[in-house]
Parts: sequence; structure tokens; C-alpha cells
Amino acid sequence: MVDGPKAGIVTLQDVPNYGAALQAFALKSILGQFAQADVVNYHNRHASRDMELIRSARTLRQFMGTAKDLFRLASRRRTLERFRDFQSVALDLGPRLSASELKSRREDGRDAYVCGSDQIWNPNCVTADGTIDPVYFLDFARHSRKIAYAASIGHYKFNAIERKQIRSLLADFSAISVREAGAVDIIEPLVEKEVVHVLDPTLLIDRNGWEHLLPASSEVDPGLVTAPYVLVYSVPKSQLVAPAAEHFSVVCRSRTVCIEQDPFHRLPFATTVSDAGPLEFLTLWSKARFVVTDSFHGVCFSIIFNKPFVAVSPGVHSSRIVSLLTMTGLMHRYALDRAGIAAMSDAVDFAQANEVLDSERSKSVAFLRKALLD
Repeated sequence: MVDGPKAGIVTLQDVPNYGAALQAFALKSILGQFAQADVVNYHNRHASRDMELIRSARTLRQFMGTAKDLFRLASRRRTLERFRDFQSVALDLGPRLSASELKSRREDGRDAYVCGSDQIWNPNCVTADGTIDPVYFLDFARHSRKIAYAASIGHYKFNAIERKQIRSLLADFSAISVREAGAVDIIEPLVEKEVVHVLDPTLLIDRNGWEHLLPASSEVDPGLVTAPYVLVYSVPKSQLVAPAAEHFSVVCRSRTVCIEQDPFHRLPFATTVSDAGPLEFLTLWSKARFVVTDSFHGVCFSIIFNKPFVAVSPGVHSSRIVSLLTMTGLMHRYALDRAGIAAMSDAVDFAQANEVLDSERSKSVAFLRKALLD
């Protein structure tokens, strides 16, 4: 074990979301280079309900989710089992703790807490009623150093009351960093300290590091990855995803493989993988010929694995993607319409992006090291 301060990570870890699971692992791994790091198993009831086999429902939207769970019960069970296995082994999660349990606990020996990454500061992502969750601002950590790493607000706009609340919650932080460049201009005026733009944790681990995580024998059907394929991964469900997938399947002369848990959003011309866990997700990315995505973490792993890709616009959810593509010099891979898709090549030069990432990795890790050790 590394001889260093004890640091607890507070993030969105108990959800069946590939980006959330992998960013939590990445942050724990990087912190583990110079600290005794662990992930606090905060039980956010709003977010964690997605780990239920059949989710309970109170609203019409939730009833639709329950119907989907019943429709794909077998594949959902396998998906959740794979996420739980990843949480148990890769994240080494302890018992779940509620907000009240975190606040009532006596000192637990941790020298610091790090909140981040993912959209932990976006109220619409972390609470049912769209209010700020103070746990993600480490309000329970009374006597430990507080650090924010790559915290994200997505496209959320804070009102005057929320800005006042955030100002108070961040007042005793020793270091603050955010994931999107635009968030610096939003958060910095609320605090009397510098706010730094850093990389998403997934980008702190290079291709070799992620490939090292892959098991010798994957749960992915070997028949899926032995021939070239265009990988499709859509989260906001942009209407441009399907035409982009069709176009590049023809251009690349490859079949289409889609990672999709939703039984009602599948591409009729694609082979669907509906039961992938985090490791299967990585395997499919590592073997892809080309990637079509409207997901931020989809873009992250395309760049990490140097996979030619098109990032189709997710509309109002575009800030994170645009920030990353601008930084890496890859905005020409961003498509706003069908014409933009048709004009793209199926080849990408990643030389500049790799050079930028190497530099930004060093800066981001330096931020963490200084925040914890100085």
C-alpha cells in the first residue's frame, strides 16, 4: 500500500453507467499512486435506483423505465451483475452509507475527501426534485481537507439562490477543479480562489493502462470482435446517430455493433450488445474499426484508443464534448447534421490529440498531487 494521506472519493459510483463506473475507477487508480484512496459508497437513492433489477415507479417516466426492465429482464440481470462485480473488485466498495449516516459518523481517519468527477454538481442528475445534493460538496467532511476534481455541472444554469448555496458549500475547499472549460467562468466568481480546468479521470489513464485492465478471457462473444465493425454508443439518443452509423458502415465496409441497454432504441441494422458491463464496454471499444457516438465518455474512449470516430451533436448536452474536442484539436470530428457526417473521412490523425493529452495528463495529476500533499 502507498504510504500517503488517506483520501476518500465521493462520486456517482453506484449506477449502471459505463462512464460513471470507469471514471470512478480511474480517479481511484491515479490517486492511489500517491495516496491511500478509496471510493465512499454513498447511497444516493435517486441515482442508485437504476441498480434495481426492476425499478420502482411513481411518475409516468419511471413507469416507462419499469416496463423496459420487464421487457429485457434477463439481459438487465446480466448487466447489473457485471456492474456489481466491477464495483466489488475494481472499486472495492464498502457498505452503503446514506447522507445522514455520513454526517453522523465520527472521524474516520481520512485526511482528505475528493469529490468528482461526472455531473455531481448538476442538480438534475443527482436529485429527484432537481435540488443541489450537499454530499457532493462534501458538507459532511468537517475536519478533512476538501478537494474537487473535474466536478461537472453539465449544461445546468444555477439560479441566484443556488449560487449563494454553492458559494457557502465551496468556501472551505482547499482546491477546486472542473471538467469543462466553461464551468471555470461559472464557479470561479462564486469562490475566492482559483478554479482549474482538468481532464476527466478516464483520460488520465492511457490506452495501455485501460487495455491492461481487460481480462484474458472476455465475456464478449468472440464472433463480434474478430471481424471489423463500426461501434455505436448513444446516450442522449441523437437522431443523427442512425444515419451516421449507416453511412460509416458502408464507408468502412463493416458491420455495425451497438452497445444499448434500452430495448426500444435499437438500430434495426445493427447487432446489439444489451448486457455489457464496464469490462465488456472496454473490450468492444478496443477492437472497433470506427466509432459513432453522441456520448462524452464515448468520445473520451475513442480518443484514448485512437479509434476513428464521429461525435454527432447531442444538442443541449454538447458542452462537455465540445470542450474536449476543442482542447484536443478534434472539432472537425463533430457533426451537426447529415452533411457534416457525409463530409467526414473514416481516418483520423491522433498525433496532436495524443500530444495534448500527454501534456494535460501531467497537469491534471500535478493538480491532484499538490492538492493532497502540499
